[in-house]
Amino acid sequence: MYSCAIHDHCLPKTSAWHEIFILDGPVPQKKYKVGGSTPYEEEPVYGSVYLPRKFKMGVAIPPYNDVDIYTHDVGFIAIIEKSELKGFNVLVGGGLGYTHNNKKTFPRLGSMLGFVPKDKAKFVAEAIMVVQRDYGDRTDRKHARLKYTVHDHGVEWFKEHVEDLLGFKFAPAPPFEFTQRTDQMGWMHNAAGWHCGLYIEGGRVEGKGKDGLLKIAELDCCRFRMTCNESLYLTCIEEKNKSTIEAILNEHGIRWQLGAKVGELGGLRKGAFACAALPMCPMAFAEAERYLPALVSKLEVELEKCGLFEDEIVIRMTGCPNSCGRPSMAEIGLVGMAPGMYKLYLGGDHLGLRANRIFREGIDEAQIMEELPPLFADYAAGRQKGEGFGNFLVRTGVVKENKYGPDFHEF
Repeated sequence: MYSCAIHDHCLPKTSAWHEIFILDGPVPQKKYKVGGSTPYEEEPVYGSVYLPRKFKMGVAIPPYNDVDIYTHDVGFIAIIEKSELKGFNVLVGGGLGYTHNNKKTFPRLGSMLGFVPKDKAKFVAEAIMVVQRDYGDRTDRKHARLKYTVHDHGVEWFKEHVEDLLGFKFAPAPPFEFTQRTDQMGWMHNAAGWHCGLYIEGGRVEGKGKDGLLKIAELDCCRFRMTCNESLYLTCIEEKNKSTIEAILNEHGIRWQLGAKVGELGGLRKGAFACAALPMCPMAFAEAERYLPALVSKLEVELEKCGLFEDEIVIRMTGCPNSCGRPSMAEIGLVGMAPGMYKLYLGGDHLGLRANRIFREGIDEAQIMEELPPLFADYAAGRQKGEGFGNFLVRTGVVKENKYGPDFHEF
């Protein structure tokens, strides 16, 4: 409800689309022309200009950080007390894209502004947009994101400008806790019934898996929900239908249970994530989606040797530094530089609370396989209770903690 309110309130009220693509003639011909007669519509927020660059918002509900809330221009963290939504903690200035060999560009995590009641959230979003509209850099596309506006002017400066527009101040942010970022696999239960989390590699349904999901859909016994992590949830299932669904999943090779050995679904693969990259993206320098599963298979062999096959380690890969696969937020991040060559970043927080930092530059698969297995062995032998792989690497000095956006580029 409140996510929709934020979206609808901030949606541009523009006739620009209609001015470019206007239906001219009967629908079957689908003829379009440029330049229509739609009258000018006054836009109350954007005015006569648009924001200087793309602008992303996200909403997270603790304890789940499946949307990587710190990576958005604006992030709303739901504060719930006794099953009632009280309002939102507001983050500002997140963003991950950067440019190779340009240290003036870097990933930045959102900064906390404070708490607002739920009915004020849409107005906060509008005020943040207005500050970016008025002060965002329009002279340099690489410097035009909101994260650089916040970085250049400072969080307090930005907060004061937002509060001036709102006419009230942010309250101190109440405490919250994230405990999970990836998707749960297998059966879950709540008041709505049974639900089953399915692993869909790369988020693509194909082959026997496609046939199996079609069979389940034809049973009309559940709903389908796609997740932010490329998984698929079958929801609202009655107890009597569980065995039938399980049989179809197993028959068609759809993975839904975590395993304990190579060949089964392990913790590294469960948390793996990649952008489409080659051949679909013209920005890509290297493979990502088509290559990451093969790399994970090789790393799983090393993890099994260390007794870590079932442990969840977040690995992400992108074909370029635009970071559509959010590699900066991974415990192991790989960013394409050229065909078969990547930058290796380590030390991100397992729950998405800290970005990673450069570890090796311009390495191929053979070098990746040289670098990571010894670190896996050290982690297995020396980790503390509940300590994630990225946090272990920071604590033991393998990679320095990324405390500040530009740290991302510094060894």
